[in-house]
Amino acid sequence: MTLPRFDRPSSLRTRRLHHTVAERFEVVIDTHGVPPEDIFVAIGSRTITVEFDVDSYQDRCIRPPASSLRFGDEREATYRNGILTISTRLIPG
Repeated sequence: MTLPRFDRPSSLRTRRLHHTVAERFEVVIDTHGVPPEDIFVAIGSRTITVEFDVDSYQDRCIRPPASSLRFGDEREATYRNGILTISTRLIPG
């Protein structure tokens, strides 16, 4: 399956996945060809911040799927073929 490409960087597609059984939260972003050196990811206990240094600066602020959860210490971000995947463990808090 081929993902559609978008004309404007402002149309970066973001998908959030909450894996309840595995207690994991995953964010997948089609970065529209933004090079990895122009992407900044910060994961705190209550927010994931993703900043894109493109012509029109953009950022994403993502919170846990429920206010009773927070992000744990198991965190990972990977970039492959224009797709940024961020994965973190969810813990009560």
